[in-house]
Amino acid sequence: PWQAEAFAMTVRLHEKGVFSWSEWAEVLSQELYKPGRRADASDYFDCWVAALSQIVAICEHLDRHYPVAGLLPSDPWQRSEAMSRLCWMNSVVHPTFTHVFMPSKFTDDAGCQDELRRFNAQVFRLHLERIQDAVADRPAFWFGEHASVHDAYAFTFLRWGGFAGIDPDSLPGLRRFVERVMAVPYVRTVIERERIGLDT
Repeated sequence: PWQAEAFAMTVRLHEKGVFSWSEWAEVLSQELYKPGRRADASDYFDCWVAALSQIVAICEHLDRHYPVAGLLPSDPWQRSEAMSRLCWMNSVVHPTFTHVFMPSKFTDDAGCQDELRRFNAQVFRLHLERIQDAVADRPAFWFGEHASVHDAYAFTFLRWGGFAGIDPDSLPGLRRFVERVMAVPYVRTVIERERIGLDT
């Protein structure tokens, strides 16, 4: 499930030295105790993803302190492009899928929920096509020779597309790219451990 993907991404970022567990716990705690959070903790993984988004939002700061993690390109122009793409994925693409997967967060009306799913699935498809175009000319990974946050996000989004009724085979360029990401040893390890794939 998507919760496992969020967990796996967090573990990988920690393993690469992006943040310590105490730093992660502090950010997650801030999300858990924000006003409006559910008393029964049923939105725990929503909090987790929000906290992870905060971590992503400060990738530039962390990358400067932990350059060995290689989260962002060192070239200034590529770095700016990487941050721009990451912000778009985090603030546009990700929330679009939330409207598909959890429309009840936005309305109690069943008919409106169905329409939210339908409309946002179409928009999500357009986002996937844009990602496919962006990675079409990349010889290895999105921003260099090593898989990073952007590549993991691309895998996650294509997988989520299946939940939105989007066949990964209908995006052959993106599928080939994601399969390259999935073949990276540490990514493959997480996929096998969590028992996830493009069809699960």
